[in-house]
Amino acid sequence: MRKTLEKKKSIKVEKKIHNPLIDDEKEALVDFDDLPTGYATAARTQIKLRYYHFLPIVRYYLLIKDTEPDDMEGLFRVNALSTFTLGVAQIICMMFHQLVLKAPLTIFIKVGIFTQCWNIGVTLLYFFTPICTKMMASIAVDTLKHNVEEDVMQMTRAYLDAVQRQAQNPGQTSHLENLTRCVDQEIMELGGLGQDPSKKNELLTYDMEFKLEALGALRRIQYLKFAQIGK
Repeated sequence: MRKTLEKKKSIKVEKKIHNPLIDDEKEALVDFDDLPTGYATAARTQIKLRYYHFLPIVRYYLLIKDTEPDDMEGLFRVNALSTFTLGVAQIICMMFHQLVLKAPLTIFIKVGIFTQCWNIGVTLLYFFTPICTKMMASIAVDTLKHNVEEDVMQMTRAYLDAVQRQAQNPGQTSHLENLTRCVDQEIMELGGLGQDPSKKNELLTYDMEFKLEALGALRRIQYLKFAQIGK
């Protein structure tokens, strides 16, 4: 009997504490963990450090490879690490050499002083100026510019090849038509013409040579705008 009475009391207590409004509020709350990450809360793009960024002799490979934005950030970070580790040890050794041993300045000490001054200057530029970010943006702009010019050249070459194929086989015009359609669509989008049929019909009256020239100019405008963002 006592157990049944205790169970009834606990049920009554639970009924008194229960509030349906609280359950409704819990259901109405937004779970921000389930929302997609936007640009405002996204983490910074991670830099991929390669072995040729920090190995002493292998770093010469950077002189002949195609420069990437990660190379700039990697070199600055490795230089900062070297300044605060081996650089500090070298500076202490040179101070001990001069202040304690009272030894004369040799060519090795002079080279070491110049090297450490250079490393400290580069480290200060990395931490207190946006020079690394600007260099990375400059590389990204140069890459986009190269890709634009190369793609326009390939598109012109593809157009000439399609014209030759159509001349040899007059019945096969699908490749040339697809290429013309792609160029027209990109000009419409980059030129801000929208989907106006009159503008599209007017664009069809121009020759393909003028369209390719216009497309190249529109793409150059886009990478110039991209360059302004990185400044």
